[in-house]
Amino acid sequence: GVDKLQRIDRAALRMREHPGVVAGVFGCTFALQAIAVGSFYVWALAMGMQPDWPSYYAYISVSLVVAAVPVTPMGLGTMEATLMLFLRGAFGTRTQVVFLALGIRLIQLLWAIPGVLVPLTGSHRPSLKRLEELEQAEMSPPGPP
Repeated sequence: GVDKLQRIDRAALRMREHPGVVAGVFGCTFALQAIAVGSFYVWALAMGMQPDWPSYYAYISVSLVVAAVPVTPMGLGTMEATLMLFLRGAFGTRTQVVFLALGIRLIQLLWAIPGVLVPLTGSHRPSLKRLEELEQAEMSPPGPP
């Protein structure tokens, strides 16, 4: 495990030299998250829920962060329980909120399917020549600042 942490550390240090790339990646991340929450919003509208956009966006965003907590209160996942707390009554019925949560899980699954092609095809791996170049760059002493 230590070697993996060292690789992460080296990658983070190398990214300091490319602030434009880091800013672009963060921008893409925010855009993709906004599109995802927009698709969840359309799903809620299709089920007859009446969410108002700003609070709905905040509630969904918080519930997606809470979904990372690995516990299950009362048989529901943490995301489902959070959605139930925020949305039931004000935006829809219990059944609508449960189906919204299932729809969010389904949409996330569908969005993840193309990502499985990366490890299956091996396209994430650099060429042998590029690996050698990277190893040489890591082994050579840093130049003067």
